[in-house]
Formats: sequence, C-alpha cells, structure tokens
Amino acid sequence: MKEQAQPLVDEVTDAAKEIGEHLKEPLQASVESVKSSAQDSVATVKDEAQGAASDVKDQAQHARDNISDS
Repeated sequence: MKEQAQPLVDEVTDAAKEIGEHLKEPLQASVESVKSSAQDSVATVKDEAQGAASDVKDQAQHARDNISDS
C-alpha cells in the first residue's frame, strides 16, 4: 500500500513546493511594503515628537521669561 501511495505523496509534495514558490514573491513584496510603511510611520512620529518637544521647550522658556519679568 505504501508503495502505491508514494507517487501521490510525491506529487502532492511537489505541488506544495510549487505553490510555496509562487506565494513567496508576493509575500516578500507585502513584507517590504509593510516594513516601508512602518518606517515612514516611525519617522512621522519622531518628527511630531520633536516638534512637540520644541513647542514645550519654547513654552517653558516663555514661562521662565514671564517669571523673571515679575
């Protein structure tokens, strides 16, 4: 029985390998797209955080100036 099933097992294994190869490229492209999007998001958040930190720094300086003027 095993000898009779082996060709079918080999055929299914080969088909699975072929399907895997066909899916590999689109999957890799999707991974690269997600990676790029994540990098863009990190850069945007970093820029926004730096802008917010600068605003806080300016507000703190104004507050110190106002206290000094009092």
